[in-house]
Amino acid sequence: MISLNILDKLTTSTLKFRSAIVSAFISFFAPLYIVLCATYFFIILDWIYGYRVSRKYGHKKIKSSKLKDTVTKLTETTLLIASAHIFDSYIVPTIDLHAVEVVAGMVCLVEFWSVLESFCDLYPKWKLWKILSRVI
Repeated sequence: MISLNILDKLTTSTLKFRSAIVSAFISFFAPLYIVLCATYFFIILDWIYGYRVSRKYGHKKIKSSKLKDTVTKLTETTLLIASAHIFDSYIVPTIDLHAVEVVAGMVCLVEFWSVLESFCDLYPKWKLWKILSRVI
């Protein structure tokens, strides 16, 4: 009887600890939700159009190494943006560096450029993509 009470208390305290950790992560990433969604959108869009370009050149299957690269890119982007948020909010809070916006902007710009290159490859007759690639 006593051992059941100890086990029950241990389980509830472990669940409380886990829920506190999850709540801490959620509250930490809450201000970054929109920025992360925007960068994920560009990364996934790049993956989709990159796959369409590879299908155009005869590669019909999705390679696990390429999918692994996309998942790695998503993870590294999350870590970069979270690090920029820590740097911006806790290390130098008195200076408005906007590090999150700079990092997310660079990632989105690179992915947008890659999508633009995919458009140029998929639709070579459309002059709009060539004009945009020259302007950018």
